[in-house]
Amino acid sequence: MIVGLLRLVIQHLIASLLAEQTRRLEAEQRLREAGAYEIHDDVVQDLTVAQLALALNDRARAAHAIDRALHVAQTLVSDLLPTRPHATPGSLVRQPAPSDDRRRPQTAGTTRKPTTPTP
Repeated sequence: MIVGLLRLVIQHLIASLLAEQTRRLEAEQRLREAGAYEIHDDVVQDLTVAQLALALNDRARAAHAIDRALHVAQTLVSDLLPTRPHATPGSLVRQPAPSDDRRRPQTAGTTRKPTTPTP
């Protein structure tokens, strides 16, 4: 009888832990979705303004829209990285894959050879 009761308690604890983990994962997903919407609303719209301004040969408006998009993107990244609250340009550079020449950083005075996509 005690073994049966312990088994029920353990099953209940496991079910509670799984339910809590599910709630936490769903909350994280909602946060990611909210972040994606924020990126779209702020950054993509500014880039669209920049593209249209360039099409209209309004370089000042395009430059302003690009600057605003960069500022918003940097702020969003800083907000997503609580351990690094002050992300600066260049501090979040990805490391290139060893076999991917296109993503390797260039040194000053060098030019990158054009690459052709492989079928």
